[in-house]
Amino acid sequence: MNTGNKVEIKVVLVGSVGVGKTSTVLRFIKDNFKEYLETTIGASYMSRNMTVEDMVINYNVWDTAGQEKFHSLVPLYFRKATAVLVVYDLSRQKTYEDAKQWVKALRNHAPENAIIALAGNKLDLANLRDVETEEAKQYANEIGAIFRETSAKDSTGIIQIFEEIGRTHLNRIGESRRADRRDDNRGHGNVGVNAGGHDADSDVPNLNGGNNGTSPPPRRICC
Repeated sequence: MNTGNKVEIKVVLVGSVGVGKTSTVLRFIKDNFKEYLETTIGASYMSRNMTVEDMVINYNVWDTAGQEKFHSLVPLYFRKATAVLVVYDLSRQKTYEDAKQWVKALRNHAPENAIIALAGNKLDLANLRDVETEEAKQYANEIGAIFRETSAKDSTGIIQIFEEIGRTHLNRIGESRRADRRDDNRGHGNVGVNAGGHDADSDVPNLNGGNNGTSPPPRRICC
């Protein structure tokens, strides 16, 4: 939704249990971190406004459950999503492999033009790293996703990845508007000729009599 200087977007977070989805949302929305949080059941919703490139963006953020028994419900939250943020724990390879499965799921159920972002969370545990940065970055490039390593615990990269999602969305809006203007300009560039021999965009008579711009044949003079 786009209203004047304010844009509203829906961001859905997916990923395995314990990767820090809820902590990521809390850090982004409230700049807060809790060491121990209850596991999300179904989904939860929070929102905040943030200015990106002079535009106020209202982020509606959906935090979904990572437990397998709730997987069948998650695609319901993809409906009308502007972006899907896939989160994995960079200290657990299994969650990175699960993230790839979430990407496949969102491609089947999310809007075709949904922005994909990949977050390698728990950068504060880099000494226990199990997923290399370059490997994840290459995968993100392959799927056309935004990529950033983050830490909900110390706030590293959290604001930045949401900013990048917002900036990507604003760029798409700008590109769409420019394309519309080009189409309008092409349409206005075709000057028609009406039945009375006048140019459609002018009150000046067409002295060629509507003869498609060609000169009239010479008059023959007899004897």
